[in-house]
Amino acid sequence: MVHDFKTFNQLVEKARQDHNIQSNDSLTSIAFLKEHSYYTLVNGYQRALESKEKSEFFKDGFTIEQLGFIQINETLLSSNLLWLIISVEKHFKTLLQNQISEKIGIGQNDYLIAKPYSGNNFAEKNKVINKLKTVATGLYRGREGQPVYTEHVSNSLLKYRKEGNVPPWILVNDLTLGEAMRWFNILPSEFKKSIVSEFNINISDYEIAIEFFSMAMDLIRQYRNGLAHGDIINKIRSTTELHIDHLEMLFPNTSIISRPEYTNNNIGRSDLYALLLSLVVLSSKTHIWLFKNDFLNRLETMENLLKSDSSSIRRILNVPDNLAFRINLLIPDPENQYD
Repeated sequence: MVHDFKTFNQLVEKARQDHNIQSNDSLTSIAFLKEHSYYTLVNGYQRALESKEKSEFFKDGFTIEQLGFIQINETLLSSNLLWLIISVEKHFKTLLQNQISEKIGIGQNDYLIAKPYSGNNFAEKNKVINKLKTVATGLYRGREGQPVYTEHVSNSLLKYRKEGNVPPWILVNDLTLGEAMRWFNILPSEFKKSIVSEFNINISDYEIAIEFFSMAMDLIRQYRNGLAHGDIINKIRSTTELHIDHLEMLFPNTSIISRPEYTNNNIGRSDLYALLLSLVVLSSKTHIWLFKNDFLNRLETMENLLKSDSSSIRRILNVPDNLAFRINLLIPDPENQYD
C-alpha cells in the first residue's frame, strides 16, 4: 500500500478530520510537526489518548500544540531515565572489568581464553570470548583474521591495539551493555557474587540476588536501547520480565508493588514501573536522589498538561496510578531516610 505525501498544512487538517486533534494556530502547529513529526505526535499517542479503543479519535480538547508540549516533556523525562541507566551501566562495567583484571589477568592471552570461565556450554562461552576478541583486536575470529570494516571504536582502544594488548578496563568501555552482560554470564559464580554484592540488592540468598540482577539488567538494557533511539515510552517493550517473588523480597510494602496488581494488571512486570523499580535497587543513593526531583517535576508538568487525567498519564507512560506517591515511598528524601 502506497500512502500519499501530505504537506504540513494537509497534516494539520488530517489531524483534525481523522483524529479529532485541533490546532490553536496553523503556524505553531506546523512548527511542532516539523520538530517532532506527525507520526510521533499522532501515532505515538493515539492509543494512549483515544476516546474509544481503536477509534483513532482522540479525546476532546487535544491540540497539536498540546501534544507537542507533552512530547517535549516526555523527551526530557526520557533523558533523565537514560542518564540514570547509564550511571548503573558504568558502575556495572567498572565492577566487571575489576573482577576480571584482579582475578584472571590483564593480558589478552590470560582473560580472552575459555579456561578461566565457568559452565559446560563451551559453544556459548567461545561465542562470547570470540566476540570480545573481535572488539579487542579488530579482527574477525575464524575468518583468517579478516578485519572488521564497519566498527566504531574509541581512540583509547585503537591506542592499546597498537601497543599489542587491550586490558579489560579499556575493552569494557567499547562493549554494549548486552555484550558486557554476556561476559558477566560466563563468569564463575564467586565473581558474579562479588559484583552483585556491590549493588543495593536486599536479598540474602546470593543465587536469587544474581538472578534478579541479571533479569533487571536485561530489562534495563532493552529500555536503554529504546530511549536512546528516541522511542515513545509507551512503545518500548521489554521481553524480559521481573519476577514477583523477587519484587516482594525487595519491596515488602504492598503500596509499592502487590502480587494482585502484578498478576492482574502486569504492573511492575516489564513496564516503565518495572524499569523504575530496577533502577531504584541498582542505583547509588546520590544518583537516585538527584533523579527523583527531576523526574517528579517532569511528571507534575505532564499531569498539568493532561489536566490530571490519571488514565491518560497511565497510558502515555505505561505506569500505575499514583506514580508520584509510589516514587516517594521508593525514594525517601535524605533527611527522612531513617524515619
